[in-house]
Amino acid sequence: GDFQVRYENRVDFESGDSDGESMRLRIGIQYEVNDQLEIGTRIVTGDEGNPRSADVDFSDFFDGFPLSLDTLYLTYTPNRYEDLWVTVGKFMHPQYFNPVYGGLVWDGDIQPEGIAAGYSFGDAGQLTAGYYLLEEEGSNGEDDTTILQLQYANSYEVSEDTTLDFALGYT
Repeated sequence: GDFQVRYENRVDFESGDSDGESMRLRIGIQYEVNDQLEIGTRIVTGDEGNPRSADVDFSDFFDGFPLSLDTLYLTYTPNRYEDLWVTVGKFMHPQYFNPVYGGLVWDGDIQPEGIAAGYSFGDAGQLTAGYYLLEEEGSNGEDDTTILQLQYANSYEVSEDTTLDFALGYT
């Protein structure tokens, strides 16, 4: 888990300065049921109606802090195929993201719901696939919109101090 307290001073030339204090708490728990099955969950602060941030603004002294389940998932890794895994529920996004601008592709505070699977080829990389359900009305008038995501990712050690990360995906 992690805990963060932040003070921010914003300058708005039309309405003047505004100060903001916020805090965030995230606590994750993983339990290995047996050598093939893992259950996990994460509790976060933040407005349940805003999944893009676990931050809570300092406000009234007497207010409590809202808590919610950010993730709740089950991961199966069969003994026969140790490099294969399947996760179902609401979980951390399993695909590789560039650490510099990965948030432009997928907000790290938003956890997908659905099913994902991956297979590691050792030094030859990893293949992941995800089928996610969104709670929106689709363009064709149906109640659910879905996302299918495929990705191959690998790392190459160019030198002792340099690693090249490569990922090719389809959404």
